[in-house]
Amino acid sequence: MSTAETVRGGKIYVKPLNYACGLACVATGGLCLLGGDKSTLYGWLAPVYFVAFGLIMLAADLNIEVIIRSCPFLDKYIGRGLFNIFVAAQILDMSKDAGNGEGAFAKMFYAIGDIVGWAIMILGVYLVVLHFLESDTSINGIKNSLKKQAATALIKSQFK
Repeated sequence: MSTAETVRGGKIYVKPLNYACGLACVATGGLCLLGGDKSTLYGWLAPVYFVAFGLIMLAADLNIEVIIRSCPFLDKYIGRGLFNIFVAAQILDMSKDAGNGEGAFAKMFYAIGDIVGWAIMILGVYLVVLHFLESDTSINGIKNSLKKQAATALIKSQFK
């Protein structure tokens, strides 16, 4: 099996990983909002952005029409991948700042922020790579192609 086939074979994990990353982003924002460093404006705004970005990730995966219509780049592998890389960079930056702080919460957020940030970053890079290997680059196109395959299989089974 070639590398390209291996990468394409991982498409079935895209939706669940997107859900997990969206939920992790919301949780990281909530955690940061509860006990993060609030000495700067960024310290106040970043957690709100993390929660908003996580909710946008989830809404795009749930095919909420207003999000798909307003942010059509989230329906393509490359758009979602670059969005994930952007969000991950923000989380990693915030966790680095928290790691410079003192106390148990700062150390805990540093560890959690790094794990979540790198997980979202890896998924983002994977989605960008997948964009260049796929002919149908729509994330929702996967669902449509699976429906077509299921319908074809059902029709074939009826005529056997």
